[in-house]
Amino acid sequence: MLRELVEGITKAVAAFERVREAHPSLPYFFTAAAITAAFLPVWILAPAFVAIGALAAWGGRGLKEWLAVVGTSAFFAAIVSLPAALGLLPAKADLALFVSRAVSSAAVFTGGLLHCGWVCFLGAFRRVLPRPIYRMLELFPPSVYALGRAAVVVAAAREARTPQFDRRAFAAAIGDVLIYGIERGRALRMAYEARSP
Repeated sequence: MLRELVEGITKAVAAFERVREAHPSLPYFFTAAAITAAFLPVWILAPAFVAIGALAAWGGRGLKEWLAVVGTSAFFAAIVSLPAALGLLPAKADLALFVSRAVSSAAVFTGGLLHCGWVCFLGAFRRVLPRPIYRMLELFPPSVYALGRAAVVVAAAREARTPQFDRRAFAAAIGDVLIYGIERGRALRMAYEARSP
């Protein structure tokens, strides 16, 4: 199950790297829509933002990847709100509103990224973002993709060795993936700086 989740996220991040020609104002529209969706006053407005994200992802030919990211967002929002739903925490906020805000903002932002492409989306904010942050975000998709590929290999190896869940093996696998991610990130940064003027 862990391997399938990591594979879905990795494929979704790889879809962001597709180069597309989009109107220069679209990244600003999708960013504003995601911020608006994150602060919705009522949950009944959330389906409209989810529909906007789905249409944008469909236009960018990334509906499957959009579903993976939105499904993951819904899963984690539900897990976070589960203690309050079970009555273990005093819930002062509407849990349906919390989940709908998380899912709708993720849906519209992911749809915008898939429609515009990572390069176009990030290029719109080039003058606004500080240069180190911009360069870091520019390398984000290849870094996540490489880390996801390593996580898939480690998860498959762990499942092949021990069919039942072993906490120590799982912790060791996470450590291996983190070490690989740090080394891969350093190599990507050095390669990027060597090519940059």
